[in-house]
Amino acid sequence: MATLPPINIPLPENLPFIDQVFKRAQKFTADEQGVLACAWLGNEWVGEDMPRILERLNPETFQCLLTLFKPTVLGQVILSHEHLNQFTHEHREQFADFNFEQLKIFFLIGAECEKAVDWRKISRRYNESPDDQKEALSEFFDEFRHHLADLDDLMETPNDWSLPAPLLALETQDIDGQTFVHCPLGQQWVRDDLFHRQFVVSYVDSYGKIPVVFAYAGTLEQAIAKATQSALYRNGPEIDAMGNCRKLKQHELDQYKLKMSIHSEVGATSELVASAALHRCINVMPDATMEKDCKLLWGPNKSTLFSGREFRAALYKVEKLYGLQWSKVSDLDDALGL
Repeated sequence: MATLPPINIPLPENLPFIDQVFKRAQKFTADEQGVLACAWLGNEWVGEDMPRILERLNPETFQCLLTLFKPTVLGQVILSHEHLNQFTHEHREQFADFNFEQLKIFFLIGAECEKAVDWRKISRRYNESPDDQKEALSEFFDEFRHHLADLDDLMETPNDWSLPAPLLALETQDIDGQTFVHCPLGQQWVRDDLFHRQFVVSYVDSYGKIPVVFAYAGTLEQAIAKATQSALYRNGPEIDAMGNCRKLKQHELDQYKLKMSIHSEVGATSELVASAALHRCINVMPDATMEKDCKLLWGPNKSTLFSGREFRAALYKVEKLYGLQWSKVSDLDDALGL
């Protein structure tokens, strides 16, 4: 008998991207009961297959989902299937037009979920389950977020950064089956899925005013490295619609503005660390083709987590790993008044 193939286990630094996709797919929250409950037409909101799918999930699988998502309805965290049934009974009078199963599913699908879910545990639960539970899990996510994506597609994270080895040399230890990383900032052990989202790297360019997050990192050096790689990725020729190298003009490159920023998410608040402007110039190659040569010009440190000297040292360290001296040259030019 054929066995369903395993699904990808995402990297810890890519878990926030899955959280974002999952959150965007939520159609309503059960806390908005006053408006949405009255407008809900039978199974339109939840899908007619949801009662059957819940029946297919065995108790262990369903409990795993509740433990990871921590669904919260009307300020109450749902702890178990029995708790969900009890909660639904307690609020039947507020939703008299709905039968018990409809109301239970309404609460479950409309619940606010944990903001930071360790999706690796869902992947592992899927991979370790028999085929009937794999199918039930796939169907559950399909209905839970209204055709969000196949569970396998959801776990296909957007970026796989190949960082220099020295930036990955972090001290780790296993505590009760969970990997913890020793955080250099607070000199404490941090759960790895939380550690790897401590820094957020984003950009905003001439075409949009809303910052686009493209990477998360556990350390300042890793965040700088991902910004650096993003800048280097923009090197090379400009290709036109016919697939040919387009002739470049410096004023065209200057018109396009892009700023990268690093924010820290250490603690309860978000804080800007620093921003860098993308500078682009033209290199004429030996065959007369033109290529873009990009570099980042970092502004001063804005964070309370680091001194200005510590931030510049981190820039020099990372850029050296890539064979670059962007910040050293820029700082020297500033010192000489050039």
